[in-house]
Amino acid sequence: MCNSMPPGIGEDALKEFWLQKLPSNVTAILVGLDASLDELATRADRILDVSNPQSVDVLSKEQFSDLAGAVSTLSQQVKSLTKIVNSAGGPSQSRSRAPARSDTQQSGDMCFFHARFGNKARTCRPPCSFKQEPRENPTSAPAEN
Repeated sequence: MCNSMPPGIGEDALKEFWLQKLPSNVTAILVGLDASLDELATRADRILDVSNPQSVDVLSKEQFSDLAGAVSTLSQQVKSLTKIVNSAGGPSQSRSRAPARSDTQQSGDMCFFHARFGNKARTCRPPCSFKQEPRENPTSAPAEN
């Protein structure tokens, strides 16, 4: 703690701050001692080892009933949301507008691209039985003058 304190804060100020953070039974013993912080820390450790204080958090009846009511409300909300999700069909409904495409063989042994686009297909995946029809290129006639 001493090393992490900014410069200008004395040992007395640090001692007061540290004592405030200790349990009251330890503080009651250490306040009467006039020793360095290191010695006080050693004694505080010994006192805590011997006394073994156990802290118990206590809730008032009002706090407990408030918490019980909140848990009950959340349980009801979870039940109603579960009913809504189950009645809506769950995630089986698709948001996709287009049918799913697959690269499986369609139209016999043709690949997806030739089955879909025919002669205009630019890609082919083997095995593909598509036979490219020869394109008819018009023969250019000699230019007339």
